[in-house]
Amino acid sequence: PEGRAERGPAAAEGRQEGKNLALFRWFFLILFLLFMALVIFSLNANGLRTEYKRNAILDIRADILCLQETRWDDNLLNMSRKQWKGQIYVSEGTPRARGVAICFNSAKITGINLVHRDLEGRLLVVDCVYEGRELRIINLYAPNGEKERRVFLAGLNVWCNPNCMIVGDFNVILTRSDLSRNNTFKGDSTRRTLRDLMENYQLVDIWRVLHPWKRVFSRRQLVANTLKQSRIDFVLEHSLFPGFGKTKTK
Repeated sequence: PEGRAERGPAAAEGRQEGKNLALFRWFFLILFLLFMALVIFSLNANGLRTEYKRNAILDIRADILCLQETRWDDNLLNMSRKQWKGQIYVSEGTPRARGVAICFNSAKITGINLVHRDLEGRLLVVDCVYEGRELRIINLYAPNGEKERRVFLAGLNVWCNPNCMIVGDFNVILTRSDLSRNNTFKGDSTRRTLRDLMENYQLVDIWRVLHPWKRVFSRRQLVANTLKQSRIDFVLEHSLFPGFGKTKTK
């Protein structure tokens, strides 16, 4: 009868699969907590120009702080460098759009070396060393347009290596679970481009690994008086955790 709990071998198999999945999640969580030493924080600031907002964000206790849409000019960058206790690397946009930055806590992060920054305020690649381990931090703010975004994401292959962590606002939705239920999961060719990149370098969306069914959103839009929500900000790390097993992300 409908609504009655399933019994027999199929139900037992289902319960065992549930247990295995729970153990899988705990395994990754234990790895995550066991080596919790390096704190990496990523945020689309949607403009970081007011003193109040800069104070709140640059006060975040992080070893590596990745920011998108800073919209800094030279004056605001100099003020931010005085406020942040460490080094700041930037790819500048304009006071009205774009701009990415990576802020390093110099007390914990050494060997900092700028590898690449574009001229559009969308991409920043920096190598660094944490406790003798080499890391490559790729901070990005992907374009809104699908064609431009596809070219942009495909171009990341040039900068990826086995030690890389890709952080930022990708402007693409990876799975249906990254959408509010009143949203439509539309076709997007850049989704395949990003998945190809992840497969090539064995990268995973680490938040989704730890929260396979949870719906949490990083973008909220009011469309025709209806709130539309999605998750388009990711931290991509190697699936075998060569670096992430020793980090904490927020």
